[in-house]
Amino acid sequence: MIDYDPRAVTKLGKEFKNRDNPKQIGHVIGTVVKVNPITVSVLDGQALFTDGDNLMIGDNTKGYTETVNITIDGQSHTAIITHNGLNLNDKVICQFTNNNQKLVIFNKTS
Repeated sequence: MIDYDPRAVTKLGKEFKNRDNPKQIGHVIGTVVKVNPITVSVLDGQALFTDGDNLMIGDNTKGYTETVNITIDGQSHTAIITHNGLNLNDKVICQFTNNNQKLVIFNKTS
């Protein structure tokens, strides 16, 4: 007859739960360490994420231009505004995905 130890079963169950449910890292501040392709370092340099592989970049952090029309004293004016994208050493606000395998950049920070 095999001895049954409920403590061992409970411990084994906890190990399976820890393995199948890794702790989500959540929000972090990253640093842009390369611009082409965008590569971000997080967790004090312990992890690197590269655009296209495991890094997703929000539209508001990409470089783009926009045309705006304004009226001043009854006269219409058109202006082009250039929004710079990410630069080397920029600090960025990031979020890990649920499985901690991908990183999403939301915005730059100062």
